[in-house]
Parts: sequence; structure tokens; C-alpha cells
Amino acid sequence: MRKLALASLLAAIVVATAVATTFNVPFYNDGGGNLSGGFPPSGYATFIAIRNPDLDSAVQGQIYYYDNDGSPRTPTPNTFTIPAGASYSFRPVKDDAAEGVGRDVPNKNGGNAAGTATIVMDDSTLAPGEVYSGRVVVLEGNTRSQSAFTLLPQ
Repeated sequence: MRKLALASLLAAIVVATAVATTFNVPFYNDGGGNLSGGFPPSGYATFIAIRNPDLDSAVQGQIYYYDNDGSPRTPTPNTFTIPAGASYSFRPVKDDAAEGVGRDVPNKNGGNAAGTATIVMDDSTLAPGEVYSGRVVVLEGNTRSQSAFTLLPQ
């Protein structure tokens, strides 16, 4: 009985301490201009999106940026809030009207237009079975083409 109680206590502690989901964006290039006709006039426009699965509570996230050489480019402040049940899609470098409410996410602080990002989302309000989702879409202005990939939560 003591072993069962101890195992239950340890399981509760592990669940209570797992209060963040991390998304890693392995690479982006966001050097293209603002969208016109669905694409940047030239270069690349990258949109990162995160969905809040909690229909009852807003959630807070933190974003960390790095140049493609690894130099830190995280702005201060680096936090943002996604309303209950909403999704934010944002560009990491540019302010673009196409971002809509995603413009609330802080942009990379200086450096060049290419890099990586880490997004940490608060899990403390999520119910069992609620999982964040994310994706990256890259629009290429010169060829008017696009590609996308899913961000897997960690």
C-alpha cells in the first residue's frame, strides 16, 4: 500500500511540474517585403503559427530568437498571450498587416532575416488531452510558391 501511495505521489509531482510545451523552429528566412497579392514582392515571408487548444483560458508564451549563426536576438519583453481557443500566426522579423492579431508576438531583435526560434507555451491551464499545435508556412515571392511544415510539441 505504501508503494502505491508513493508511486501516486511521484506521478502527481511529475504531472504538476510539466507545465510547458516547447516548439523549435529549426530555420526560417523572413527577409521578403510585406505581402501583396498573397506573396512578398520578392524573397521569403515566413509565418509561424501556434494554436491555443484551451477553450476557457488565455495562455502565455515566450519566444526566443537566434540568428543563423546562433547569436541570441531575443527581444525584451519576449512574451505574448493567445486568447482562449485562438491561433496566432506571425512573422518573426517583419511587421505585416497579414499577421492580424499575430502582430502581438514580439519580433526578432536585430540581426539578419534568417535564424531559428524557440517558443515556450504555458501548460498550466490545459486539461488532459489538450495539446498545442503549430506550423510554419514559407511564401516565396520570386516564384510565387509556398511550403509548410508542422511544428511538433516537445
